[in-house]
Amino acid sequence: MFRAFFALTLATMMLAPGLAAADGAPPQSILRFAGRERVRLEAPSSNEHSQRLVVRFGSGPPTEIHRGPPVLAKLAVHDDAAAVAMVAPGAAPTIEIAVLSVPAEGAAPRVVKATAPWKGTADHALFAGVGTGDAEGFTFLWQEVGTDRSAVTHFARVRTDGTWLERPRVVEIPWSLAAIAPNGHGYHLALFFDGSQPGQTRLSFVTLARDGRPEQHPWWVSRPERVEDVQLFPIAGGVTAFYRGGTDGLALRSVDVTAVGTWGTEPAAPTSRGAIAEDERYALRKNGDGKAEVVRNP
Repeated sequence: MFRAFFALTLATMMLAPGLAAADGAPPQSILRFAGRERVRLEAPSSNEHSQRLVVRFGSGPPTEIHRGPPVLAKLAVHDDAAAVAMVAPGAAPTIEIAVLSVPAEGAAPRVVKATAPWKGTADHALFAGVGTGDAEGFTFLWQEVGTDRSAVTHFARVRTDGTWLERPRVVEIPWSLAAIAPNGHGYHLALFFDGSQPGQTRLSFVTLARDGRPEQHPWWVSRPERVEDVQLFPIAGGVTAFYRGGTDGLALRSVDVTAVGTWGTEPAAPTSRGAIAEDERYALRKNGDGKAEVVRNP
């Protein structure tokens, strides 16, 4: 298996973990849709020593889920629930997953939490994470990167009632995480494969079994360019991957990922979704036909 080469410099990797280290979103907000309901994870007051995290459904009031030392926070959604994994590094690393039900109008969401320790890796720093809703609850992966650019990836799953399906454990995923989505029997995992210079990243994929084991060698799905803000939408037999691309990251693109490809094979050109400004946001939701709808500046 090939070894991941991360585009960011070592100095950037070792910064305190941010709210959206792997999402490409501004560091103060991540937005997704639980069904048709907008769900926003926000950090209204954060610095290098402390962090406050809230979740907001639609135009409703914020629900606080964390106040304390900075954590790596990732948002995942179901049609009727959302979950935020808050991964803390340090001498006694922990993960806390807050599961929030989509509230009825005017009501507060029900919040349940699962907490567990995980074993950090010596000389490695917490770097990135991804998460998704699945048929049984929510799945999260997070990653540590060493000074030699080796990666250690952790895997955990929780039910929608806040109880553990699988407590944190290491899985053999040494590649740079971009996004994850269920595919019916396991997961499609999107990866960044970086070239020898900036702006030469390829979006790559590997499928995972339900227990997080890679099922083959990763394969390319995009040509070399600037690739950021990857979001996945499940379709029959796989996913549609949306991402910012182009030489300057100002083009919104998508590609259907169903058949397993071959490493080193040049993929077909992606589908153009139009221009997207540097400060423009996008999120995906299901339309009336069950297909992906791109919502800009939601």
